[in-house]
Amino acid sequence: QLSQTRDELRKSQDSLRSIMNKGAASGADGIQRLLRQYTDENRNLDIVKAYHGTLIENIE
Repeated sequence: QLSQTRDELRKSQDSLRSIMNKGAASGADGIQRLLRQYTDENRNLDIVKAYHGTLIENIE
């Protein structure tokens, strides 16, 4: 179940990247790396908790 959900998420992210320009995709990747780094280093957790994703990820 979890593996299937991860695969679906990965496919959706790939689909989204295919319609984004390179700069926007690079920026989104950079934000994700920074959030992972903050989480791993246990710092700026208020920023990590306050981040709710990109605008497109928040539209249902």
